[in-house]
Amino acid sequence: MLARGNLRLSRAELHRAEGARVGVVIAPGVQINTATHPVELAERLNPAWEPGSSAYFWRTRALPVVIEDGCWIGAGCILLGGVTVGRGSVIGAGSVVTRDVPADCVAAGAPCRVIRRINGASESVAGEPR
Repeated sequence: MLARGNLRLSRAELHRAEGARVGVVIAPGVQINTATHPVELAERLNPAWEPGSSAYFWRTRALPVVIEDGCWIGAGCILLGGVTVGRGSVIGAGSVVTRDVPADCVAAGAPCRVIRRINGASESVAGEPR
């Protein structure tokens, strides 16, 4: 992995798929957040927690974030756990990626949505105007 400028990873593992050669562009200020937790309070709280204990107060888990070859993640984007950005896609600056982005798309917004197809892709994407 080649990183220039500021790259900050906290408790992260980076894996490169076998045969991957193109790489990705990740602009400044991007957050890749793998940590998540249940929404319901009863599921989120750890009943075994006591002040001063080593147990976590919240039940949390990590979900992978997959960025496939040839992607460009714009400045200030936030990618949440469990999402995949498909090969060759571009995520517009400041986007919040909460769901998978198919290959060969420009996607942007908060929440992020597909704007159009790129790289010669001709098939339509669910929710994309024809």
